[in-house]
Amino acid sequence: MAKQLTPEELGALIDYAERHGRNWKSKLNEDWMYARTTGALQHIRNSFGPNWLVSFNLEKAKEQSQRMVSDEELARIGARAGKHMVEVPKARKAKPAAKEQITMFDDDEPTLF
Repeated sequence: MAKQLTPEELGALIDYAERHGRNWKSKLNEDWMYARTTGALQHIRNSFGPNWLVSFNLEKAKEQSQRMVSDEELARIGARAGKHMVEVPKARKAKPAAKEQITMFDDDEPTLF
């Protein structure tokens, strides 16, 4: 399974890209080369390597993260809905029919009650 960015790492890349504009990849690669990054950005470099940045597509990653958030939100909504659902009691088993009582009268004919 391919490594994936954590939400924190993606957030750090988005923030960096917004601060550095169109040539953000070149600037980040340079910052990585001269060890001018820390935290999540440095972790990305250590985990994925500088060559990974060349093929990284920020817009595609944003779309994927929005889908992931949507899935997480759906799961959260489902969990909240589950808290408010009423549990339907299971059907009760029918009680066994009362046993017929046989009573004998003087005429020796059994009578069912």
